[in-house]
Amino acid sequence: MTARRIALVWMLVGVATFAIAADEPTIRDIVVDGGVTLTVDTVSYYLGLEPEDPLDREFIIDGYRRLWDSGLFEDILIEIEDHGDDTVTLFVTVVERPFVTTVNFEGNKKIKTSDLKDKLDERGVEVPRNVPLRMAQLSQIENSVKEIYDSEGWRSATVRFNVEDVSPSKKKVVYTITFRNIGDEPADNVVITNPISGDLLYVDGSAFGPGTAIQFSIDGGQTFANASELTVTEDGATRSAVAADFTHIRWVMQQELAVGAQGTARFSAVLE
Repeated sequence: MTARRIALVWMLVGVATFAIAADEPTIRDIVVDGGVTLTVDTVSYYLGLEPEDPLDREFIIDGYRRLWDSGLFEDILIEIEDHGDDTVTLFVTVVERPFVTTVNFEGNKKIKTSDLKDKLDERGVEVPRNVPLRMAQLSQIENSVKEIYDSEGWRSATVRFNVEDVSPSKKKVVYTITFRNIGDEPADNVVITNPISGDLLYVDGSAFGPGTAIQFSIDGGQTFANASELTVTEDGATRSAVAADFTHIRWVMQQELAVGAQGTARFSAVLE
């Protein structure tokens, strides 16, 4: 007998209807298509079904809703392949929502990243990490950062975010903060220091800051030097430092920040 598939397609709030035999067949297998990180075990968990279970229409409907409500997917299609011997295979085709691997704040010279995150936390605003991408959440962070800068007296600051691809299923979010000296006098001795978190790998050559000298530290921020001048000693042998050795980056402005002038510092890193 020729096998047949019955597609179960729901919109966000749609209702599914499909035909099954009066005597519920047995699930022979569950196959996941399109998933990058999703496993069959995850699908079985949400559906409440696994191979050798009877095919339960209500379980599939409820499981679909649980899959959608998880926020992990942009699209879900469930198909049933009837083998004609009272067994079926469930095919679950998904489009996974990209994950935010890390959120970087760039150009935040007046408020350190750690302080900025603390202030966001005080406002009940969570900075996403290793969670599904939700644009509404990123917009909330953007608005909150602007409010924080306003409250600190930097009303000229502008805040924007950009979503960058890391892999087909992962994204990197970069927030760039540009500020302007709105004081009555030039600002001198401007130094910006940014730690590189232990789970981030600096992208070699990505540090950027117009009008600044960029230096690196390999000892937790105690000393800084040009990247080409840093060395690491391992097992009695000395080698040149590489990107994975850097623990901090420092931007030193080479001239005063004039009244009305603005500046930006940035770098790129990927989550290891």
